[in-house]
Amino acid sequence: MNGWHEYNSSNTVFIYIHGLFSNSEKCWTTSEGVFWPDLLKADPRFNKPSIYLAEFYTSIKSNDYGIKNCATEVFSALSRTCNNNHPAPIEKTNIIFVGHSTGGIIARYIIEANSDAFIGKKIGLCLYASPSYGSKLSNSLGWLASLFNNKLAKELSWGSSILDDLDDRFLTLLESKQIDISGMEAYENKAPFKIPFSRKRVVPKISAARYFSKRVLVPNTDHSSISKPTSTDSLSHQYLFDFCKHSDLLTSNRTGLISRDSLFDRYEPKYENYYIEREADIELSNQIKNYSIWVCGESGTGKTASITRMFSLQKQTPQFISLGRYIDHSPESLIQETYIEISNKQDLGKVIGVNECLSRIINEINYLTRESTYLLFIEEIPITDQEMFSKFSNFIYIIISSIEKQKNFRIVLSSIYKPNIDLDPELIKTFERFKILEWNRWNEKDIDRLIMTISKDLNLNENPLTAADFNGTPRSVKNKFRELISRVR
Repeated sequence: MNGWHEYNSSNTVFIYIHGLFSNSEKCWTTSEGVFWPDLLKADPRFNKPSIYLAEFYTSIKSNDYGIKNCATEVFSALSRTCNNNHPAPIEKTNIIFVGHSTGGIIARYIIEANSDAFIGKKIGLCLYASPSYGSKLSNSLGWLASLFNNKLAKELSWGSSILDDLDDRFLTLLESKQIDISGMEAYENKAPFKIPFSRKRVVPKISAARYFSKRVLVPNTDHSSISKPTSTDSLSHQYLFDFCKHSDLLTSNRTGLISRDSLFDRYEPKYENYYIEREADIELSNQIKNYSIWVCGESGTGKTASITRMFSLQKQTPQFISLGRYIDHSPESLIQETYIEISNKQDLGKVIGVNECLSRIINEINYLTRESTYLLFIEEIPITDQEMFSKFSNFIYIIISSIEKQKNFRIVLSSIYKPNIDLDPELIKTFERFKILEWNRWNEKDIDRLIMTISKDLNLNENPLTAADFNGTPRSVKNKFRELISRVR
């Protein structure tokens, strides 16, 4: 259970995020099999919203995979066009996060760390038994976290450095009123049934109710049952509806302006009239005819939009892989994750070396290209230095040069890191197989074209923006328009 549970044209999306050592099924399902997102879907009072189930990697053996990694994983998924071509959840106008326990912390981390992405939208944050300042029970079980070297469990301890820092930053965000956010915090009223003779709640009120005036004690619930309403009459569900109604989060079409196509985040064919084609787009389309490509450039300059558009115009559907959640991983680990995605395996079971991974990737692609074209798009490769780039590039070269039917295979890679090709003579042979395309900031002429296109689409008689204000970053232009629109409302 990961991805769209219900997708429709509503401007409202509920994003469910589970807790520690859990997943969407375990977190939101009662012992009788009642699944909370299904209750919400069937409740007519919610006006048929879209529903998205966000999952993140959490296991007793997750080692150094902490809060930041989990938040990056979830935000990448929320920002990504799905395999069935449904738009990214973050493109909706009204976004309501429902987070249980650790899921609430991850939701707050996402909103604070990526606040620019939420400008001009209406955000609801519904926290259920979320240890915003940690859990003292986690402290008492610290030996278990240490035994398994579980970073996420350690970070949930009372007043941990990361929670303390996030607490300060989130409060600052709320006070700044940079984004339109309202919230509700619900907390349990009894200790877990599975811990005999204990009177301590897993998450006490002082940790679960810190940010919003809407604070509710859910009677007859412990840390687990608070996220498992048995019917639409259950108070966990009722409190969610009360909050959404009071906060005006259920309006099916809250605003006509902010949902206009010119402010799209991810490219789709329906947005073509609002796409600003540049020389870089033409070069990308020409290069892909003969080479695989690595596109390098700053975040927010339109790399992914251009690559997605190129495939769309050529009526091709690539396999999409995002490695953005694997920050601080080695090139060998990135290749392992690539194999997992290509082969659609959940894990490697027995750990295998990079050479075995490369061999399996090559075999998989050779099979896929026997009779038809196979296109692979790997986005957000977390390269940080020249040595890492050289090593990962060499792995890609091995894959490309080993494909039997070269004409049936192309790979497009994308990263923020820009390599210094001149400094690495070892890569000369590599670049005979794929080309580096530097993706630069936009010039003022193209930024002006974007501003004019959006202004016309939004029916703004006066254009308050100039290209010089944005330093060549189209994402900043769209965020500024969203901010202006939110002020007008």
